[in-house]
Parts: sequence; structure tokens; C-alpha cells
Amino acid sequence: MGVESLKRWHWCLLGLAMGLILSCVRASLPTSRLPRNLGVVQFERALVQPSVEGQAALIHLLIQPRVGDSQVLTGEELVEVHPAEYAYAPFSVVTQLPYAASDDGPMFENFQSRLSAAAKTNPSLSYRYAWWLTPIGIFALWTGTVTFAVGGVWPTILELLIGAGYGKKHPAEEYDLSRFNPEQPALSAAPPTAKNVDLPVAFAPGPTAGGTSPQPQVITASPVKVLSSVPLETLIPTHSDAGEKEFGGEFYPTTAHEPEHTRSADNPT
Repeated sequence: MGVESLKRWHWCLLGLAMGLILSCVRASLPTSRLPRNLGVVQFERALVQPSVEGQAALIHLLIQPRVGDSQVLTGEELVEVHPAEYAYAPFSVVTQLPYAASDDGPMFENFQSRLSAAAKTNPSLSYRYAWWLTPIGIFALWTGTVTFAVGGVWPTILELLIGAGYGKKHPAEEYDLSRFNPEQPALSAAPPTAKNVDLPVAFAPGPTAGGTSPQPQVITASPVKVLSSVPLETLIPTHSDAGEKEFGGEFYPTTAHEPEHTRSADNPT
């Protein structure tokens, strides 16, 4: 069986299997190399630092999923590269959970709760959570993307290439007509006769005076008239001596003039 013989659902199953395998490989890979470690103390100082020339001190904050008792946050910090000249530099913060803002400061469950509390006093602070790095997100994205590409896009491209003459066409499927039973011919009904016609039976309304039930009376059917094969024109009476009549009237036609010899004795007028 060649590639052109595979159905679309075959490709979907193949894409699903490939997506699951790639998802397992991606989930087992370690985290990519992190940028410079900013440290919790310097990170807390940058959280409360005001904007410089309309530029926020921290941007592109991304909270990664926790791994065991640790969590990583990445982003960019506004640093002074030259006197009165600033630029953003990538950084990362690795901390143990629960998160401690300082030695004697409050404790937070994770980076989400810490940044949520900081955003109340600093409205310009924004952050995201990297849900696509969670195990569920990895399996959903990788499996769905590979299944769509292999089971949806690739069969369409393959059909276009085959239609353009770059491959063998699909073998024609033979249609099995033997699964359809031939219709039985309808039985012709016999003409009604005196033997096969059930005649109605008439009953008297009740018992007779002697207490005996009346005998059923069979109503015989009237004989069927034989149709004549004489042409219809011969059955219509013709009046060769009928004169021409004149008709008139404002709303409906009436006889205005009739010859004398066509008037009957009952209708002299």
C-alpha cells in the first residue's frame, strides 16, 4: 500500500502518535539557559523604582511554572549603560518557595502573589504566566499542532500534488451492488369475480318475536355494465333540420331569434 492509498484518518492517527512522542521529549528537556541572576534584593529594589523618562524599571516579566520548591522569573531591567543613557538588559530571578521579599518581610506563596501585590502600588507593572511550559500546556500544544499539520495540512498538499500529476492517483473503489437485493415484481391483482369478492352481509336489527336470531341475508352485487366500443360521435343526436339561432344579451347570451320550425309545442314563444 502506497502513501497515496492512506486515508485522512490514517494521517490523523499518525500525527497524534508523533505529537505524543514529541511532547514527551519536549517535557523531559531541561530549562533553557537563563540570563544573569538579578537576586531577590535587587529585584525587590527594582519593583519599587519609579519610571525613568517614561520607561518602566521592569518589563516583559514572565513567571515560569514551579519545579519542586523553586520558581524562576525572567524579564528585562532598565539599566544605565552610559551617563544619562539607559537600556534594557535581560535578567532572571530564582527563588525558593514560599517567596520571601526580605529577611524580616512578608512571605508570599509564589511569584504570582508577589507581583499581584506589587501591581496594586505600581499600576505600570505587568507580567505573564508561562502556561505553555506546564506539562499540560506542552502536551496540548505539541500534540495538537503536530496532529493538525500531519493529519490536516499534509493530506491536502498530497492530494494537490497527486492531482497535478506528481504521483499515482487513488485507486478507484469498486462499488458493491450485490448488497442491494433486487426488488420483487409486484403481483398483479386478479379481476374481481363472484368467487373472490366478499359480498356484504345484512343483518336484521334484532331478534324476531319468536326469540330466534334472523338469518343473514346476502346482498347480491348488481351486474357490471359492459362498456360499448361505439364511437362517441354516433351517440350524440344531431338535428340536421335545426335552423341557425341568434344569441344576444348584455350580461349573458340568450336566444334572440329562433326559426319557427324549431319551436316545440310546449315552448311556443
